Amino acid sequence: MLELNHIKMNYGQRIIYDCANFVAHKNELTIIMGKSGSGKSTLHKIITMSLDTQGEYFIDTKDMNKLSNKEKKQFIKEHMGIVNQNPIFISDLTINDHINLCQSLLNGYQVDEYVQFLQLEEVLNKYPLQLSSGEKMRVAILLAMIHQPEILVFDEPTASLDSYHTHIVVEMIKKYAQSGHYVIVFTHDKILKDVADSLYIIENNKLTSVTREKGNYKNSISLLKANKKAYLYFLFRMYKHQFFFKSMTLLLISLTIAIGCFSIFHGNSTIQYYQNQLNKTEKTGIIYKENIDSLGKLYNEEYGFSELEVKGIKEVKGVKNIWPYIMTRNHEVIQNDLKSVNIKIYQKGQLMHDLDYKNNTYTVATYKNDYKYESNLIKKINSNEGVYVSAYLLYDLFNPDVERYNKKDIENSVQKYDENTEIEFPIIVPIYNLQYKNQKGNQLLGKTMTIKTKIKGIYYQDIPFQFSKGTTTDVSIFYPLDIALKFIQKNKASANELLQDQVKYQNDEGYLTPFYPLYYQFNVDRGISFRTVKENIEAKGYKVLSDYNDAENNLDIIHQLNSGLQMIAVFICLITLFISFGIKYTKKEEYDDYLNFFMEKGFSYQETRKKLIQKFMLESIFCTGVSIILFILMVILGNCLYYNSKTHIQIEFIIITVVFSLSIEVLLPLLVLGRRNKL
Repeated sequence: MLELNHIKMNYGQRIIYDCANFVAHKNELTIIMGKSGSGKSTLHKIITMSLDTQGEYFIDTKDMNKLSNKEKKQFIKEHMGIVNQNPIFISDLTINDHINLCQSLLNGYQVDEYVQFLQLEEVLNKYPLQLSSGEKMRVAILLAMIHQPEILVFDEPTASLDSYHTHIVVEMIKKYAQSGHYVIVFTHDKILKDVADSLYIIENNKLTSVTREKGNYKNSISLLKANKKAYLYFLFRMYKHQFFFKSMTLLLISLTIAIGCFSIFHGNSTIQYYQNQLNKTEKTGIIYKENIDSLGKLYNEEYGFSELEVKGIKEVKGVKNIWPYIMTRNHEVIQNDLKSVNIKIYQKGQLMHDLDYKNNTYTVATYKNDYKYESNLIKKINSNEGVYVSAYLLYDLFNPDVERYNKKDIENSVQKYDENTEIEFPIIVPIYNLQYKNQKGNQLLGKTMTIKTKIKGIYYQDIPFQFSKGTTTDVSIFYPLDIALKFIQKNKASANELLQDQVKYQNDEGYLTPFYPLYYQFNVDRGISFRTVKENIEAKGYKVLSDYNDAENNLDIIHQLNSGLQMIAVFICLITLFISFGIKYTKKEEYDDYLNFFMEKGFSYQETRKKLIQKFMLESIFCTGVSIILFILMVILGNCLYYNSKTHIQIEFIIITVVFSLSIEVLLPLLVLGRRNKL
């Protein structure tokens, strides 16, 4: 027996019930009638335990007032079915999905018989918004009966039904009551009044029982348990509804997340790339005079740096060391002893190749250990002494007729060289400048010597030396500076012989001046600003070229560009948040219905909110996954289009993507939803 004793209820000064009593029995259809505002809704809330009141409430001798809120919700879930006048559904699930969901969550039964009886076959694959109000009511009745609850409570179940379906519903709930259940109906419908086993009238704040002749009813219902499905299954089913719209929305949100993150991480990766380039670049530069010939000649009529000028440069604060940078081309230095430019390769002492390079532009330059070339090498050979050789030169030796270079072929060709490889080549060392009496310009007089040594390293990318804008010289071989300086000193004694031969050839008078290098290399102390040192040297009237300075300038430019790029990325993310908030706000009613649907079935607010958060989390996972895929595609595309693009997937990107996706797909909906009183 379900009974309420001595119920008292009032809203402020208005008394609704004053010591009212109510009893419902199993196997009986109990009808409660009353005018609007008479207290039907209040009694409905009391019976369904959504409203506390003074008085006693027993169901089969169990004192319901002694149950905690959690125990009450559990009792509703297991023993009650509630149908409100305006049924609530999950808009993204079909009616068949609703049936399966209730069967899974409430340990329900197979209800094909009920579906046929209520004539719902044609609406099973429809969504709630596609149903009429009458169809919604019949579906709600079906869902309430899925787990065969001991108690069924209806609020105006026939209000939206036509006459035909009203009789069907009345017949069904009547039979359900007669099969050993409590069925309580709040209604205005006289049809239900006529079939009631027990009738209560609410009037003038009184709950009056109208005695009816009771029949001896006993029907039985035998149903089979339904198979359960995981809640995750229904989350995926929800996503199927309006799939195109949801997919496009997800894609746009994911795209903005990916663009924002890519902008940030591409900028940071680019900065890191240029920072690494700067770190690998020697803190050195080359000094020359401003009026060097722009035609690409290494030497002209201008004299090089005097000892006094070099001393003045050494005194610049931050200059650690300074040394000559001697570079010569075979066709710009007059030598009376150069018959050929033979370059030979030896392997373990045996001659492997010999090529005359005289008809080619052949440039050699000096190096000093203060300047490191390792960052430019494609192959480093374990040799403490030796020379650095261009991979192009080595490739030309074995492929003299090649017209176009292939990078892979060149890289493969250098693999055969090792610590047992030696190279023999001529170097042309300038010793004097020859100035003619009747001719403009000068000539560089030099001597040739042949060196045979090991290869210290091979470089693929040209190590350029830029003299003026648009002029670049590629060096074939770098050899030690000490060799050049010793050779210059040794051959100064042959100056008169060089002078007589050349003057006789030109039929003119001339004089010799000492050769002073036109170019000097310098390096800067650690911790000293290279830019400051460069500016101080240039203040003396010289020019400075430096890969390090170029790398610094590039890094500064990238920093400036990245600042603007990050501002745009932040702006995009903020716009995405605002748009997403607007989209989520339009779904507030949908979120409320989601909560109410489960709470009507006896789930607590915490349980229901958890289920909704699980739905949001799945959408967030989708968003994160798509964002990562789009980001990877952007990285691949960026690295393909830009040779210096070095963006990588970083853990920070994953974290930011997850946080941003959670913010849009979880936090924003929860913010829109707000909080409600916990039930």
